[in-house]
Amino acid sequence: MPVRTRVRTEPVDDALLRDRIRSRLGHVVAHSSTLLVDVEAGHVVLGGAVSASDIEPVVHAVAEIPGVRSAHCLGLIALA
Repeated sequence: MPVRTRVRTEPVDDALLRDRIRSRLGHVVAHSSTLLVDVEAGHVVLGGAVSASDIEPVVHAVAEIPGVRSAHCLGLIALA
């Protein structure tokens, strides 16, 4: 029998969401503390420097977090 999870549709507090994002980023990239995370009404803007190969996994990981309405890497700088 498949396991089902409840999907939360109510908004998540921006500060709590920012903490969840920071926690998840720590599992996705090295030096996640150097990334900037701005959250407003569930819309996330990421900034900072990461390797080019990490940009897509970072945005994907953030977009999967419950409460995130959109995730953009407007300020991410790809390092060679």
